[in-house]
Amino acid sequence: MTFETKLTVFSVITAVVVSVCFVKNSTAWDWCGVEANCNDSQWKLTLKNSMCIYKNLPENEYYTNIREDTNDEFRKKQVIWHNSYRDKMAEGKIPGWPPAANMRQVTWAKELEEVALRFSFQTRRGHDQCRRTEKYEYVGQNCAMAWGGPIEEYREINHSFISWVKEYDAVNRETTPKKLVEKFVSSVKGMGVWGHLTGIVWGNLYKIGCATTIFDPKKPPVKGFEVHGRHQACNMYPHPNMFGEPIYTVGEACTKCPSGTQCNKKSTYPFLCALPGDPADEVPEFIFVGDPVGKGDRTLTVNLYFASLLF
Repeated sequence: MTFETKLTVFSVITAVVVSVCFVKNSTAWDWCGVEANCNDSQWKLTLKNSMCIYKNLPENEYYTNIREDTNDEFRKKQVIWHNSYRDKMAEGKIPGWPPAANMRQVTWAKELEEVALRFSFQTRRGHDQCRRTEKYEYVGQNCAMAWGGPIEEYREINHSFISWVKEYDAVNRETTPKKLVEKFVSSVKGMGVWGHLTGIVWGNLYKIGCATTIFDPKKPPVKGFEVHGRHQACNMYPHPNMFGEPIYTVGEACTKCPSGTQCNKKSTYPFLCALPGDPADEVPEFIFVGDPVGKGDRTLTVNLYFASLLF
């Protein structure tokens, strides 16, 4: 399912997946081998890995000049935005949401990025079906597409993250944060309404790998696909949004860190449970989009030292 919204001149479609692939561990690895498949127990299907069924091609049936736009700045920002939001959530500073006692610090996984890039090259709405890797078996995903206007108008890489955290308002409309945190459920209006936000703040999430592509319309363009655009996929481990499970453990930050992790009060993310060696000097950049008072006021806060602007 998808959630559709507007960001300036852009249309942004975001999607989140909650299905899980169950497969057996194997020491040998082949993207097209049975060990890379995902077995969908609910539908009794065996699914081929995205790395096997897709290619990184510069053209598909809808768009041309598809090219990767992932770089070190993009990678850095994705980690910073995720950790900054998670740190504020753990501290209890997201309006209406309880603090988290077990919120992990997120770091980058190159192999998750590799699979995310393979899917991003397809410029498709929705999700791929099997994105596991040799190391990371149960992998979730946030995706987004933005299009419209000349290419210069969507060069910013924060549109996807903004569209995901905008789901803060959907939670307030349909339920309460406390109730949702205690037991994850999809929206009564369909999946994708808050699943991106809950994925971002899933307590035991600790690895992400994201990729982004940009693309142009064909000449002549395919009807309905006449504009330039950007696609982004973020693969996440372990898989968030497990139905019936708590999003995180409610309690004072750092009081229930998973084994082997602890909070570092000297870190720029002092409320996240970190592994030894996790970065402690990233400059936080907190993005909050929402209407915490319910008066229709929408603010976008980019907290790199508390700068804010109307959204």
